[in-house]
Amino acid sequence: MSERPNVEVRVLPVKVGAFPGAGHAVLYASGVVPQLDTVQLDSAHGGEFTHAEAQLPKYRAHID
Repeated sequence: MSERPNVEVRVLPVKVGAFPGAGHAVLYASGVVPQLDTVQLDSAHGGEFTHAEAQLPKYRAHID
């Protein structure tokens, strides 16, 4: 799947420091319409989805 032209895999180095979702698997799903972006956080308690406009910029900044 990572070799598909519409899929991008990014790894954040430890030196980046703390960021939202640190210590958990984070999936940032983005598309043509930024308002529809979604973040999925996986933890021992299950998956959590975040798509609030107030929260997405934090994740976008760390991924960028």
